[in-house]
Amino acid sequence: MFEQARRDVETADRHVQAVLRRDQFEELRPALAAAYDRGVYVQVALFVPSEEAEPDPGDVTGVCTELRRLTFPRPFLVLTDRRRVSFSPKGRSAEEYGVIVDGRTTPFVFHWFFLVACWEVYEPIHEDSRESLPFTLVEITDAVRHLEGLVRDDATVHVRIEGTSVLTGRPRTLSGTVVGVDYVGRTGEGGAVPPLHQLAARATIVLETDEGTFTVGGDGATVEDVSAERIVLERIER
Repeated sequence: MFEQARRDVETADRHVQAVLRRDQFEELRPALAAAYDRGVYVQVALFVPSEEAEPDPGDVTGVCTELRRLTFPRPFLVLTDRRRVSFSPKGRSAEEYGVIVDGRTTPFVFHWFFLVACWEVYEPIHEDSRESLPFTLVEITDAVRHLEGLVRDDATVHVRIEGTSVLTGRPRTLSGTVVGVDYVGRTGEGGAVPPLHQLAARATIVLETDEGTFTVGGDGATVEDVSAERIVLERIER
C-alpha cells in the first residue's frame, strides 16, 4: 500500500493530497519534494499528537504547497491527480484492509473525505505565498474563494485555464479575464468567505476571452464549458 502511494506521488502530474503521520511524511518526503519541484500542487494533512511540537514551517518549505496539522489520527490516504488512491484505515478498524483505486469516479469520494474531514477545519501550518504572480490553484473551491473578493472590488484578473472541454472531452486551454463567480446560495453581496458546503454542489468561474464568454468548473465538471485542472493567476490590475 505505502509503496504504491510512493509510486503514485512519483508519477503525479498536478496534484497530491495526503493524510500522513510524521513517520510516513518523512518516508515520503523525497517523493513529495520531487513532485513539488515538478510543479505539482502538494497538500499534506499531517497528524501530530497534541504533546508534540508543531511542525516548523521552514522544514516543509519546498516539500508542500500547503500543510495543515491534524489534531487526532486519520486513515492513511494518498490521492494523486484526482485519479489514483491509496487508502488504509490501519489502527482505526477491527478488520484491517487497504484500498487502491485508479479511476475517475471513486476517487471523488476520497477527495471530499480529504477536504471535509482532514482539511477544511484545520489551520494552515505552511502555505506558499500567493502574493507574487503567477501562481497556480488546482481546486475550483479555492479559486472561487480567492477570486470573488477581487471581482467584487472591480479588479481585472487575468487567468489561464488548463483543463478539458466538457462537450468534447478534449484538452482545452483558455486565457482571459474573470468577470464573475457563482455557487449555490451566492447573493452577490460582500461578506464572509463562502463555506465549503456552498461550493460543494457547484462552483463556477465566468471567464471573458477573445473567443467569447466561458464558464469554468472544477475537475469533473458536467454543466460548465470547461473542466479546470489548473487555474493560473497571471496578472491582477486593481
